[in-house]
Formats: sequence, structure tokens, C-alpha cells
Amino acid sequence: MAEPIETRLHRLEQKVQSIQMARNIEIVELSLKDTVLIGKFSRDSKNIFIECDATDGDLIIIAPDAKDSIDIIFRFRKSDTTSNTVTIKTIAGQKINETTEQCLRLEGDNMPIGAIKGNWKKL
Repeated sequence: MAEPIETRLHRLEQKVQSIQMARNIEIVELSLKDTVLIGKFSRDSKNIFIECDATDGDLIIIAPDAKDSIDIIFRFRKSDTTSNTVTIKTIAGQKINETTEQCLRLEGDNMPIGAIKGNWKKL
């Protein structure tokens, strides 16, 4: 028996939504050799995944200006197995959950942040 047209149509609509969402995802890889996040992502992207490789030493990343990043989610993730840390700092006058920096210490540690009222909040 053939699948009902409504079921096929619904499945097709889900695929289209998935493709549209995927277009708004971007992956940025940072390491000690390249810690600059600014200019590495498109303003059209709404989900920015930042893979942070601290294999060669402690990594310090400056988060973009929260006032210019409304509607974008940044997801920082430590990708290496070393004991080196990944520190995410804010520009002057901004905070991430009331502090000027957050730290990722273990492989797989991750921190999604979003801009709310000129500051960053963990999501």
C-alpha cells in the first residue's frame, strides 16, 4: 500500500526545514596559531560552532561585541585532550553571566552563549 500523500508531504517539509537550518550553521576552528574569532563567520549565520584546540598551549579567545551579535548563538567547545585551558573573554564593559571570562578545561567541555541586552548569557 502506498504511503499517504500527507505523510510524504510532511516528511518533505521537515527535510526543507532541516536544510534551511543547516544553512545558518557555521563551524570555526581556532587554535593557538589562530585565536581571532572576528571576521571568521558570516553575519547571516545564526549558530556558530567554535572548535577550540588548545593542544599547543592555553587558548584565549575574545568574544565578539554582544551588541553586534543579537540573534546569534556561539557554541564554544574544547576539542583536545590536554590539560591546557580555553578561556573566553569579553570586550571591555561586557560580561558572560556576570563575569568577564569563562573557562573550558576538559575535552568536550562546551559553552553556548547568546547576546542579551548588551551582555553574554550562557544558554
